Amino acid sequence: MNILLKIRQNKWFVAAFVFAMANLAAIYSIFGFRKYGDTQGYIKAICWFRDAGCQIEPLRFLRPLGPMLSTRFEFLGSGAGLLVQNIIFYFLLVFLLFKITDIVFRNKKYAFLASLFFITSTPFIDTGLAYLTDTGSWFFYCLSVYLTLLYFQSHQERLVAMNGFLSAVGVLIKENGGLGAPFFGLMILFDKNISFKNKIIKIAVFSAPFLAIVIGWQFLSYKLVHYTFFDVFFGPAKPAAVGESVLVVALRHLGQLFRTMGLLWPFIFLGVVYVCRKKDWAKAKIFLALLPASLSFLAWSPDAGARTTFLAAPLGILLSINGLSFLEEKMSKKSFAAMLVFLVIVIILADYLFCWFNPRVSFVDIIVRFFGL
Repeated sequence: MNILLKIRQNKWFVAAFVFAMANLAAIYSIFGFRKYGDTQGYIKAICWFRDAGCQIEPLRFLRPLGPMLSTRFEFLGSGAGLLVQNIIFYFLLVFLLFKITDIVFRNKKYAFLASLFFITSTPFIDTGLAYLTDTGSWFFYCLSVYLTLLYFQSHQERLVAMNGFLSAVGVLIKENGGLGAPFFGLMILFDKNISFKNKIIKIAVFSAPFLAIVIGWQFLSYKLVHYTFFDVFFGPAKPAAVGESVLVVALRHLGQLFRTMGLLWPFIFLGVVYVCRKKDWAKAKIFLALLPASLSFLAWSPDAGARTTFLAAPLGILLSINGLSFLEEKMSKKSFAAMLVFLVIVIILADYLFCWFNPRVSFVDIIVRFFGL
């Protein structure tokens, strides 16, 4: 009886995980176990960390955590550990998106919608459960955002150093796994109740473990494979970016952004207008603090695809939820519920259909050829 009562009390949380299981089954049933161009590099890295006589690419040594975590599951098949860890991170991300949204809006129905929008977005359907390590970096980014919001809710000082440490661990999966750091820093700077001196102290406490791990690994990486993040960001241009005009590169970035949020864009714009009109600084500072990480895809070449623009998803989803909350205030309960059900069905179908057709049709390339850019 107590179990049934707890399920009823946490019905939206339970619903999020039930939907996540169904979505997981649908992705693997429809699209299978996907491999991409860099999958083989990760499999070689797993082999190297198992001391199985393989060579490792310098870039994979710079991002060692994903392959290292995968080594325990190699008995399931070559690279199977990548799938296992991504499934674990998948469910943890459902938890984090639910909790983040619940903290921001104090509404578990919205928290359910946020987790649903996140795991049915086209980048997640395409690559989130594939033989890759991006899901781990998304997890550590969202974990840092959650820990920051939890700190402002509970004011437990131990969360600051813990957040810095875990953000650095995220960098060891992929560098964008550490982009919770600017979110923490900006949230501290935006808080009027923290003195300037304490702001410096808190940022220093966060930065100490973060920089120690990240910089320390750069030195080790340079010593062993002569490769660091400096080579990643300031090395030779990626082949896909060579010879393309600024306009074409901008179009590719815009295309990936559109793809990331899909049909949520009208609600995102509505959410921006609503937070400005309402002058809700409590939410506005969270949205603003998420902006640097959301725009971090500009540091990568467009050939990196939606995997880098997907860091804009948490901000986009929160803004879309804000837009939906405005509509809920203006509509009757029945009308809003009917619209929400219709919206969710259309978004899920549209995202799955896009992922089915997109590998066969490059929409940006069609636009570029049509206008002769």
